[in-house]
Amino acid sequence: MARKPKLGLPLQTLRNAPDALEGRRLRGGVFEIEPDHIETSGRLDDRLQIEIAGLKTSISRSGQRVPILVRPLDGDRYSLIYGRRRLEACRELGIKVRAIVTEMDGDQALRDQLLENQERRDLSFIERALVASALLNGDHLREPERTNKGVAEVLNLTEAGVSQLLSVVRTVGEDLVLAIGAAPGIGRPRWEELKKAMSDAQVDRQRLAELAVEAKSSHPRGIDENSDAAFLAVLAAASAAC
Repeated sequence: MARKPKLGLPLQTLRNAPDALEGRRLRGGVFEIEPDHIETSGRLDDRLQIEIAGLKTSISRSGQRVPILVRPLDGDRYSLIYGRRRLEACRELGIKVRAIVTEMDGDQALRDQLLENQERRDLSFIERALVASALLNGDHLREPERTNKGVAEVLNLTEAGVSQLLSVVRTVGEDLVLAIGAAPGIGRPRWEELKKAMSDAQVDRQRLAELAVEAKSSHPRGIDENSDAAFLAVLAAASAAC
């Protein structure tokens, strides 16, 4: 039986705050903040290309209906917790972004970032793998928690599942993964197939990354379709090189 997610909906969180989650305290009201004052570095999500064209059109016509969530830094700076697509849409439109400012500990902010991606759409296999790698190797978790077990608890996975994710990222390489993209139509078996092909030392990783970029640009489609096509091109080339 599938394990139930441990976290609630982000919009539900906004409506019910500050009682919805422990450790969160909201500052009064919704603020309008310059997008350039909001930092996104170090986030676990949106490391791959994000689609905001439709959201830009919606905001330009109807305004930004749902605020983003940020926490304060020094001075007039803020750190984004969730709402990356809305932030980028407002940035490109040249308008201030509506935001709720919250006092929140780092662990809760991390979980909200992960939840945002999961609510936006089901994360692809390789997106989950990138998140697992970032949790293990970054500073998002306290050092004693930077283990497969600690990552598994955050992602609500088994340790074996985390090991599978990490193995693919390590063998394929993060640079090539990012060149391919989220590849939502590609599941674990195909990534395992690519991992097996990539274990051959003769594979030209730089050339494979170039192939991924070429596949995306040769027949422009949606971001997801381009990413799937890039994966298939890389898999074919890597398998032929074995």
